[in-house]
Amino acid sequence: MPVTTPLDGLPATSVPTPAQNRPAAADLLTVNQVATAMQVSKMTVYRLIHAGTLGAVRVGQSLRLPRASVEAFLRAEPDQPGRPSAI
Repeated sequence: MPVTTPLDGLPATSVPTPAQNRPAAADLLTVNQVATAMQVSKMTVYRLIHAGTLGAVRVGQSLRLPRASVEAFLRAEPDQPGRPSAI
């Protein structure tokens, strides 16, 4: 019996694997998740994406942020270029 995934009960063998240069779906966060974690508004996250400060990928019509990109942003020193000193 094939192993099933939570994706509409599709067998794991029918779920495409991500390309090597793309983050896995589990490593992608929604704008809302990032805003909640950073304790800022969703608009602030969108502004950071638009400014190029936070990396994002489009999934359908939605934006997703790689967990590594968000963690790197949060670890960065406030005085580094591209990082606002106060959010």
